[in-house]
Parts: sequence; structure tokens; C-alpha cells
Amino acid sequence: MRVAHRIDRARHGSSGVRGSSRLLFYNLGSAMIRKRLLFSAIGLGLLGSVASADSVTGFNAVTYDNSDPANIFLTGLTYNSVTYNSSQFVYGKTDRYYNLTAGGTALWAPEGSAFPADGTAVGGTSNPKAFDLGSEADNNLWLIDPAVPVGAGSGTPDMASLDGLPYLKTLFASPVTDIFLFERGGGDPGTATPILSADGLTLGTPLQLAYSAVAGGNILSGQGVQGFVYHADSPIWGFQIDASGLDALTILTPVGVPEPSSLVLLGLAGALLFRFKK
Repeated sequence: MRVAHRIDRARHGSSGVRGSSRLLFYNLGSAMIRKRLLFSAIGLGLLGSVASADSVTGFNAVTYDNSDPANIFLTGLTYNSVTYNSSQFVYGKTDRYYNLTAGGTALWAPEGSAFPADGTAVGGTSNPKAFDLGSEADNNLWLIDPAVPVGAGSGTPDMASLDGLPYLKTLFASPVTDIFLFERGGGDPGTATPILSADGLTLGTPLQLAYSAVAGGNILSGQGVQGFVYHADSPIWGFQIDASGLDALTILTPVGVPEPSSLVLLGLAGALLFRFKK
């Protein structure tokens, strides 16, 4: 009986060792599979990101304050299911440009300079406006009342006008991925070109502008408001808008815009890491 008992114990112990070994190999194999799944998911997410491209789409998910018809301003916008208020708007530096008569080279139009003596106006629009400065697109004001107190006058559009001018450039202090532009009027045709360098000299591929109506009727001196968002697949320093006649009311990027693809990828990676640790 003792011998048999020892044999049983030996058999039992041997079986336990084999079972533990199989369990160890199973756990190691599962860990390797989970690692492969994690890296594959991240790789697929990165590939999906690389495969996407810049886009220009109409945008009108905004709120604005027109309680005083002589003072109208943008108060918020909702993008990628996140709502931003005006304290989260970041503005760049917007400059208008003009064409030289000789050679057709475009040069910066200094603030307050409507039309240089050696310049040539772009046809099809009205004359350049000295008072509709590039910097007037770098805020959330759409209509301002120059009179005091507020509401005493009829209001004046606060905008960077491209009447008679070929294009404007907006440069931000740091790279961004989403830029919103709101325009007075009916959506002037043209292109948006990404700026790829901090000095504003390196440009990408232009895209056609596309608008959505934001506010209709006679909200701004007899005209409505339209808007679009430029989404960049990789961060850019700003954009160039070639659209003579465009009246840019506001050009901005919200603070910390989340990227939907990045959120999905991070969530997936986090879930797999959690499973890997278990």
C-alpha cells in the first residue's frame, strides 16, 4: 500500500508539473498573441492616419451673439463632439497681399495700405479697402459699433477684405490641424493652401473652398455669414486663401482640438494593454 501510495503521489506530481508547463506555455503564447494584436491595432491606426488627406468642408455648428444688432460676435463652436467657447479660440496673424504691376509678383500689403502705386487690382471685385485690415480677421468680432455707448450706431463689419487683392495668409504661433474661417456674404470661390513652414514660404497643395451657411438674412450690413473648416492630416502653420473678394470675419483654431482617429487609436491601445496586464 505504501509503495502504491508513493507511485500515485509520483504520478500525481508528474502530472502537475506537466500541467504547469502547459499552463506556462499557454500564458506565454497568449501574451505574445496579445502583443501582436496590440502592435497590429496601432499599426492599422497609423496606416489609417497616413491614408487620410487634408480637406475643406462647410461648417456652421456655431453660436453667436446678436442681441445688440450693432455689435455681433462669435461666442462658440462645436467640433468633433467638443464645444469650445470664445476663451478657447486661438488666433493667428493675418496679412493681405497685392499684385505688382511688373511681373505679377505678390507682395505683402501693409496694414492700412489699400492699393500701392505700383500695384494692379484683381479684376471682378471692387477696389481694395484700406480700412478692412488683415488683422480684423484675428478676433471673434463680426460687427462692431464704433460709437459709445454700445448700441448707439448701426455697426461696421469687422473683417479682412480681399476686394481687389489676390490672397491672404494666416500664420499661427505653433502648428495646428484645424482652422475655421467665417466670411461675410455668399461664399466667394477660391482655394485654401496649407502653409508648411513657420516663415510662411513653403506651401502645400491647394484645395477648393466649400461653405455652409451660418447666419442668413441681413445680419451683417445686409449680408449673411458662411463658414468652413480646413482640416490638415498633419499639423500645419496656417493657410493661404486665394479668393479675391472674400471678406474674412474670423479665422481661428480652438485650443487642443482632439483628433477622432487618435482618440480611437488610444482607446484601442489602452484596452489591449489592460488585457495584456491581466
